[in-house]
Amino acid sequence: MSIALNSVSKYKVRVLPSVLEYIKEKNCEPKRLVFSLAALIAFYRTDAANDDKVVMEFMKTASAEDILKRRNIGVKICHFYFRLYKNILTKSKRTV
Repeated sequence: MSIALNSVSKYKVRVLPSVLEYIKEKNCEPKRLVFSLAALIAFYRTDAANDDKVVMEFMKTASAEDILKRRNIGVKICHFYFRLYKNILTKSKRTV
């Protein structure tokens, strides 16, 4: 899918700053934006994702926790994202 090209970079530049600012202001996670990251991680586990070869290999093989650490998201929300990712992955496997 060409529309998904460089989605990780796009998320980091376009969405992550909003997530971090929301957490700073509200002291809680923006659930829909957090969900979008979990969905992005799940999407990169499929063959439909389209990105740089290095990014693709990393996203397919790394644990969700390692992905979150690498994106410099921070420990405070890392576990929240990880739980969301696991829930999405579990649900997506049931629908496939």
